[in-house]
Amino acid sequence: MAAQDDDLRPQLRFVGVLLLASVRLGVVMVGGLALVTVAVLGCDDACTTAGDWSTRASAWQWNALLALALGISLAGLVSLYGVLRRRAATVASALACECAFVAGTIGLLAWGRRLDAAPAAIAVGVAVELAGLA
Repeated sequence: MAAQDDDLRPQLRFVGVLLLASVRLGVVMVGGLALVTVAVLGCDDACTTAGDWSTRASAWQWNALLALALGISLAGLVSLYGVLRRRAATVASALACECAFVAGTIGLLAWGRRLDAAPAAIAVGVAVELAGLA
Protein backbone atom coordinates (compact mmCIF):
# COMPACT_ATOMS: atom_id res chain seq x y z
CA MET A 1 0.00 0.00 0.00
CA ALA A 2 2.85 2.41 0.80
CA ALA A 3 4.48 1.73 -2.58
CA GLN A 4 1.23 2.55 -4.32
CA ASP A 5 1.00 5.88 -2.43
CA ASP A 6 4.56 6.72 -3.50
CA ASP A 7 3.57 6.10 -7.12
CA LEU A 8 0.67 8.54 -6.88
CA ARG A 9 2.58 11.45 -5.30
CA PRO A 10 4.23 12.76 -8.49
CA GLN A 11 0.92 12.66 -10.35
CA LEU A 12 -0.93 14.41 -7.53
CA ARG A 13 1.80 17.04 -7.35
CA PHE A 14 1.52 17.59 -11.12
CA VAL A 15 -2.26 17.96 -10.86
CA GLY A 16 -1.79 20.54 -8.08
CA VAL A 17 0.79 22.48 -10.10
CA LEU A 18 -1.47 22.32 -13.15
CA LEU A 19 -4.41 23.66 -11.14
CA LEU A 20 -2.35 26.54 -9.77
CA ALA A 21 -0.96 27.31 -13.23
CA SER A 22 -4.49 27.33 -14.65
CA VAL A 23 -5.78 29.70 -11.98
CA ARG A 24 -2.72 31.91 -12.50
CA LEU A 25 -3.32 31.89 -16.26
CA GLY A 26 -6.93 32.93 -15.68
CA VAL A 27 -5.81 35.91 -13.60
CA VAL A 28 -3.15 36.83 -16.18
CA MET A 29 -5.67 36.61 -19.04
CA VAL A 30 -8.21 38.76 -17.19
CA GLY A 31 -5.48 41.33 -16.48
CA GLY A 32 -4.33 41.18 -20.10
CA LEU A 33 -7.90 41.61 -21.32
CA ALA A 34 -8.34 44.62 -19.03
CA LEU A 35 -5.16 46.18 -20.42
CA VAL A 36 -6.27 45.45 -24.00
CA THR A 37 -9.58 47.17 -23.24
CA VAL A 38 -7.80 50.22 -21.81
CA ALA A 39 -5.44 50.35 -24.79
CA VAL A 40 -8.20 49.97 -27.39
CA LEU A 41 -10.49 52.51 -25.75
CA GLY A 42 -7.61 54.95 -25.30
CA CYS A 43 -8.35 58.18 -23.58
CA ASP A 44 -11.87 59.12 -22.63
CA ASP A 45 -13.87 62.29 -23.28
CA ALA A 46 -11.00 64.35 -21.89
CA CYS A 47 -8.88 63.79 -25.02
CA THR A 48 -7.08 66.87 -26.22
CA THR A 49 -4.30 67.69 -28.63
CA ALA A 50 -2.06 69.02 -25.86
CA GLY A 51 -0.71 67.52 -22.67
CA ASP A 52 0.90 64.18 -21.98
CA TRP A 53 0.31 61.06 -24.04
CA SER A 54 -2.55 59.78 -21.91
CA THR A 55 -4.74 62.69 -23.04
CA ARG A 56 -4.02 62.31 -26.78
CA ALA A 57 -5.88 59.64 -28.72
CA SER A 58 -3.20 59.49 -31.41
CA ALA A 59 -0.26 58.85 -29.04
CA TRP A 60 1.91 55.85 -29.94
CA GLN A 61 1.93 54.78 -26.30
CA TRP A 62 -1.60 53.38 -26.67
CA ASN A 63 -0.27 50.94 -29.27
CA ALA A 64 2.66 50.10 -26.99
CA LEU A 65 0.23 49.40 -24.14
CA LEU A 66 -1.75 47.10 -26.42
CA ALA A 67 1.43 45.25 -27.44
CA LEU A 68 2.47 44.86 -23.80
CA ALA A 69 -0.97 43.53 -22.86
CA LEU A 70 -0.86 40.96 -25.66
CA GLY A 71 2.69 40.02 -24.62
CA ILE A 72 1.55 39.41 -21.05
CA SER A 73 -1.28 37.19 -22.25
CA LEU A 74 0.94 35.24 -24.65
CA ALA A 75 3.61 34.71 -21.99
CA GLY A 76 0.90 33.39 -19.67
CA LEU A 77 -0.17 30.86 -22.30
CA VAL A 78 3.44 29.80 -22.89
CA SER A 79 3.98 29.29 -19.15
CA LEU A 80 0.92 26.99 -19.01
CA TYR A 81 2.26 25.10 -22.03
CA GLY A 82 5.56 24.68 -20.19
CA VAL A 83 3.74 23.27 -17.17
CA LEU A 84 1.78 20.85 -19.35
CA ARG A 85 4.96 19.66 -21.10
CA ARG A 86 6.87 19.63 -17.78
CA ARG A 87 9.58 21.94 -19.10
CA ALA A 88 10.94 24.12 -16.34
CA ALA A 89 13.08 26.20 -18.70
CA THR A 90 10.01 27.14 -20.77
CA VAL A 91 8.08 28.14 -17.65
CA ALA A 92 10.99 30.18 -16.31
CA SER A 93 11.51 31.95 -19.64
CA ALA A 94 7.81 32.73 -19.97
CA LEU A 95 7.67 34.09 -16.42
CA ALA A 96 10.73 36.25 -17.04
CA CYS A 97 9.14 37.67 -20.21
CA GLU A 98 5.89 38.22 -18.36
CA CYS A 99 7.71 40.10 -15.58
CA ALA A 100 9.40 42.29 -18.20
CA PHE A 101 6.06 43.03 -19.88
CA VAL A 102 4.45 43.86 -16.51
CA ALA A 103 7.37 46.15 -15.62
CA GLY A 104 7.04 47.87 -19.01
CA THR A 105 3.32 48.29 -18.50
CA ILE A 106 3.80 49.78 -15.02
CA GLY A 107 6.46 52.13 -16.40
CA LEU A 108 4.23 53.21 -19.27
CA LEU A 109 1.26 53.79 -16.98
CA ALA A 110 3.44 55.73 -14.55
CA TRP A 111 4.71 57.88 -17.41
CA GLY A 112 1.12 58.68 -18.41
CA ARG A 113 0.16 59.29 -14.80
CA ARG A 114 -2.45 56.54 -15.02
CA LEU A 115 -1.32 54.64 -11.92
CA ASP A 116 -3.74 56.48 -9.68
CA ALA A 117 -6.61 54.91 -11.62
CA ALA A 118 -5.57 51.31 -11.05
CA PRO A 119 -3.38 50.73 -7.97
CA ALA A 120 -5.31 47.61 -6.99
CA ALA A 121 -4.87 46.09 -10.47
CA ILE A 122 -1.14 46.75 -10.38
CA ALA A 123 -0.84 45.26 -6.89
CA VAL A 124 -2.69 42.13 -8.06
CA GLY A 125 -0.47 41.92 -11.15
CA VAL A 126 2.70 42.16 -9.10
CA ALA A 127 1.37 39.58 -6.62
CA VAL A 128 0.51 37.18 -9.47
CA GLU A 129 4.00 37.57 -10.93
CA LEU A 130 5.64 36.95 -7.55
CA ALA A 131 3.43 33.90 -7.02
CA GLY A 132 4.42 32.58 -10.42
CA LEU A 133 8.11 32.96 -9.57
CA ALA A 134 7.71 31.13 -6.25
